[in-house]
Amino acid sequence: MRKYKYLLFELMLLFLCINSLCAQDVMEVSVGNQSYKRVYILDFGLGIGFPGLLGSGNSSWYIGKAADNTLFTSSVQLMTYSPRCNVGYGLFYYRHRSRTKKYDGALPSEVSEKTSFYYVAPQISLIKRQLGFPDGIMYVNVGIGYANYKSEGAVLQKENYKTARSTLGCNMGIAYEYAFESRLGIRLAVNCVYARMKGLHKGEGAYPSESSILPRKNSHLLVPSLELGLSYYMVHW
Repeated sequence: MRKYKYLLFELMLLFLCINSLCAQDVMEVSVGNQSYKRVYILDFGLGIGFPGLLGSGNSSWYIGKAADNTLFTSSVQLMTYSPRCNVGYGLFYYRHRSRTKKYDGALPSEVSEKTSFYYVAPQISLIKRQLGFPDGIMYVNVGIGYANYKSEGAVLQKENYKTARSTLGCNMGIAYEYAFESRLGIRLAVNCVYARMKGLHKGEGAYPSESSILPRKNSHLLVPSLELGLSYYMVHW
């Protein structure tokens, strides 16, 4: 866990260095009566994720991808950009959780499971202004950060279990935004979050032998998602 914190600290220092390079022209340059302002953008997004499309799926059990196909996602992102630089930086928070699901194996309702996942990471973003429309903007974001996964439920309706793991994850996203007012915009984004979880379960012997659904020891969690969001522009000197 400590090495993840050190890595995040180093990444934040890198982003601050990039920001300082972009801000050098902004802090002192003015043309006529126009001053260049640093813009902060706060985004809220809701959407649908597809954990069964790629990777191991969202479950900590070998259930088959057909039983683990969609879930609701939410995200919050705070980014800052300079009008004189196409590179920005910020922070991204992503979360999804599933309702309690029951999976059938050789016996009905062998496993019931409820999962949750959240991810927080610093971001580097490339921006393309006036794309398609004068008020249209495209963003491409990448980041590396902290991921946390939790699964809890019951096996054969008689033995409860709970497992939680933290690891290093990564994300990439592309978004198109249209600013319909001076401080508001609507955004359509495609995001993908990846994390490899190790040691999810202790092994097959830790659960009733009657269960035909096997626990996963490791999982590649890869969740593409489609989100619709609202952006709020905060302008700062």
